[in-house]
Amino acid sequence: MPKTILLLLALYVALQAQDPPNILLIIADDLGVDPLNGYHEADLKAVTPTLDSLRAAGITFTNAAASPVCSPTRAAIMSGQYGVKNGVLGVPGNLADSDNTIFKNLAAQTGNAYADALIGKWHLTNPLQADDPPTYGPDTYDGFLRGGVDDFYAWSRIQNGTAALSTEYVTTALTNSALSWIGEQTQPWFLWLAHAAPHSPYHVPPEGMYSIGNTGNNARKYIAMIEALDFEVGRMLSTLGEEVRDNTLVIFVGDNGTPNNVMQDYPNGHGKATLYQGGVRVPLIVTGKGVTRIGEREDAMVHVTDIHATILEAAGTQVQGGLLN
Repeated sequence: MPKTILLLLALYVALQAQDPPNILLIIADDLGVDPLNGYHEADLKAVTPTLDSLRAAGITFTNAAASPVCSPTRAAIMSGQYGVKNGVLGVPGNLADSDNTIFKNLAAQTGNAYADALIGKWHLTNPLQADDPPTYGPDTYDGFLRGGVDDFYAWSRIQNGTAALSTEYVTTALTNSALSWIGEQTQPWFLWLAHAAPHSPYHVPPEGMYSIGNTGNNARKYIAMIEALDFEVGRMLSTLGEEVRDNTLVIFVGDNGTPNNVMQDYPNGHGKATLYQGGVRVPLIVTGKGVTRIGEREDAMVHVTDIHATILEAAGTQVQGGLLN
C-alpha cells in the first residue's frame, strides 16, 4: 500500500500523553461502501444520520481495504499482522498467538493505563470455546462466538464464560452492554465493539430504529438493519455525554464487502468473499479526540491491518512501521 492508516493518522491525530483518549472501535459486520452516503451513487441508500455526522466531524477514508471475509479482518486488527503472518486466511480461522493482541500490547505499552473490553462478535478461534476471548486480553467479554447469530431476537450470548439464550434484539443488547461497561470505568478505556449487523439473517428491526419502507425483500431488510445499527450507534454516542465524547477517538469500519445477494453498484459476483472491490472495499471513518481533518475525505489506499498500530499510537505509544510486517 502506498500509505497506511498509521502514517495518515500520524498527521491527523495530536494526542497528549497526560490526557490519554478513550478509544472506541466499532466494527460493522458485512457492510461494504455501496449502501452508505459518501461513497457510491447506489439507488438504495440507508438513512444514517449518525454515520453522516461522524463523517462531517472527522475524516472518511474512501479506499480502505479489508479482507473479503470477516475472520481475517478481525485477526489483522487484533494482531497487527496480515493473514500470512497471523495464520488466519479464511473462515473459520484460528488466531493461534494469544499473546500478540491489541489488548495485551496496549496493556504492556501503557503500563495498564487502559481498561478494555470486547463486546460482540468473536469468530477468531477454531474450535470455539466460551472462555476463548478473555485469553486474548480483554478485561471483559460479552457477546457471541460464531460468525453470526441465528436470530437477532433469540441468540446465544456469552457472559463471564457462560452461554445463555438472549431474547433482547442483538444490536440493542450490545449497545446496552457497551454503555453499561463504559459507565463503570474510572480510567481511560478501549472498547472493541463488534456488532452483528447488518450480517444475515436479514430481518425487520424493531420499530423506530429504521425509516425505509416496504421491507419485504432482503435488500430492503438489509438497509433497515444498517439504519438500526446507525440508530444504536447514535444512541450510544449521545448517551456518553459531551465530556466523554470530547475525549474519545472513534474508529468505524466494516469487516468485508457487502454480500452479493444485497450488493449494489458492483457487478454480480463481485461482493463479499471475492477479491474484487466489492468484496474488500469497506467504510472507514475516524473522528473524535485529536482528529484535525474535519469533514475531509482521504483517497489514499489504506488497510485495516494498521488499525492495531494506530490504536497503540493514539494511546501514546510508538510502533515504528507497524507490527512485524
